[in-house]
This record gives sequence, C-alpha cells and structure tokens, in this order.
Amino acid sequence: MASTDHWPAPSSSKATEIPITRAQSEDILSARINQKTDFAYNATTAELKIADCEFEAGEYETAALLYDEFYKNHPASSSASYALLRAARCYQLSNQGPGRDPSSLIKAIELFDSFLIKYPVS
Repeated sequence: MASTDHWPAPSSSKATEIPITRAQSEDILSARINQKTDFAYNATTAELKIADCEFEAGEYETAALLYDEFYKNHPASSSASYALLRAARCYQLSNQGPGRDPSSLIKAIELFDSFLIKYPVS
C-alpha cells in the first residue's frame, strides 16, 4: 500500500539550517584558528628560508637585509636569535677585505654584540 505522506517542497527563499552542538561549533572555530595560525607560521618560516637560500648562494648582502627584516618584524619569534646571528655573519662575510669600506664589519660587530647582550645563554 502506497503512503500518501509527502515531504513538503523546500522553500527557495530560506536557507536550510542544520543545528549543531556547542562542541561542534567550538571544533569548527578551533579548526579555523589553527588554519590561520599554520599560515602565519608557514609565512614566517618562508621568510627565513628565503634568507637562508640567499646565504647559501653567497648573496650575503641580500641575506643580511632579509635576516635584519625578519628580526625587526618578528622580535618575539623563537627564530629571532638565529636571524640576528645570521645577519651578523652575513655582514662579516660581505666584507671585501683590507683597504675596503669597513662599514659591513662595523655592522657585524654591532650585531654580534647585540646578540651577546640579548641572548647570553645561546
């Protein structure tokens, strides 16, 4: 015997709402926050990796600027000490030798001193 019950036709003017629990809502919010946090982490990691690539390619002046920028933009990062030390090393390596402009060596010494003051146990 066929049933005469019919589902009502969906209304095109209203969106169908699916009820969710508070726990589900919190899970969704947590996932969205984690996505944004992962993006921020990956972006800062990428900045540092670009500087590392320049360093490995022997482009010490470019790498120094990138490490400096990273350090200034992310002073609370767990990689800040690394960036400061690498910037100092880049300035040291970019020196052209005796009789040349010593400004890069002076900058290297300033950054090495700053590193020792800010991170004495590193």
